[in-house]
Amino acid sequence: MNLSDVQAAADRIEGQVLPTPCVHSATLSSVSGAQVYLKLENQQFTASFKERGALNVLLSLTAKQRKAGVVAMSAGNHAQAVAYHGLRLFGACHSGGTGTTDAG
Repeated sequence: MNLSDVQAAADRIEGQVLPTPCVHSATLSSVSGAQVYLKLENQQFTASFKERGALNVLLSLTAKQRKAGVVAMSAGNHAQAVAYHGLRLFGACHSGGTGTTDAG
């Protein structure tokens, strides 16, 4: 991975996730003796930075890969991001063997 890969990913997800601020934490800076800034990714729909990576991968899938589907080996933030953006982009997702959820 190089800088152009990161820039391509940023271009792919632009406008589909919130631009989140970095804010200075006076408390953490004081406690640590360093200047600490917090990236407020909890403002994303799923409250996690995992949306960025999951969305980037979903947008990078070929038609054949989309047809085969994706599996999120997670019960946490990553799975929530894959499910949210999978449903938003492709209109359906399967969840833990409980059936299919259709958008609309």
